[in-house]
Amino acid sequence: APSKRKSSKIEKVLIESSPPSNEAIVVTPMEIEDISPETSLLDEDVKSLAKDRVILFGGRLVLTRRQMGVLGAVVNGAWGGLNLIPLHYAQRDQGMSGASYVISYASGSMLVCTLIWIGLFLYQYSKKGSSLSDALDALPKWHVNELGVPGVLAGLLYSVGNFCSILAVSYLGQGVGFSFCQGQLLISGLWGVFYFKEITGRETIFKWFVSASITIVGIIWLSYQKGGAAMHR
Repeated sequence: APSKRKSSKIEKVLIESSPPSNEAIVVTPMEIEDISPETSLLDEDVKSLAKDRVILFGGRLVLTRRQMGVLGAVVNGAWGGLNLIPLHYAQRDQGMSGASYVISYASGSMLVCTLIWIGLFLYQYSKKGSSLSDALDALPKWHVNELGVPGVLAGLLYSVGNFCSILAVSYLGQGVGFSFCQGQLLISGLWGVFYFKEITGRETIFKWFVSASITIVGIIWLSYQKGGAAMHR
């Protein structure tokens, strides 16, 4: 069948374009693999398949874009759901909540971001043969002229929203307050559907709205559960 011949052709190209097993793969972590000169002469199916691969940890792990997206969503959901857990203990042990907790939260965020940048610099410094200039050039660029104003506005919006989420958790609790805050996913999803056109196709859009409805039902259900628990105390 023609589909089988095309599939075998793609597999043959990937095998032939892969480096020998005894050669080291030298790539930057989290780099989208470029198309080799041999692959660039092939049909669009092979080019698309080659572009779809994401190389991690010097070639030790290879994921498709979809797999990378799902992994990122899982990590973001897990960490995002845990980031206000310390607020519960700060409120219980130190009596800190609301605005008084924001300073601690912001200080921790700044410290973590600084450590990430230092770690990334040290990695590039060791990889570039202890060259300070090459390591600095390898770091992500700031693009201040293009992203300065949009970045500041995005940071202000995020900070206001984050402050409100701390207030919500302080007064409604982690289960209800932070669940309501995750309604932000619905807002960003609607932007993706109607403005940015990131979600296309009737079936895909329908599935998104079904998932959004389940999320709304879950949030409302949690609020009733909290109300019922308070009545039985």
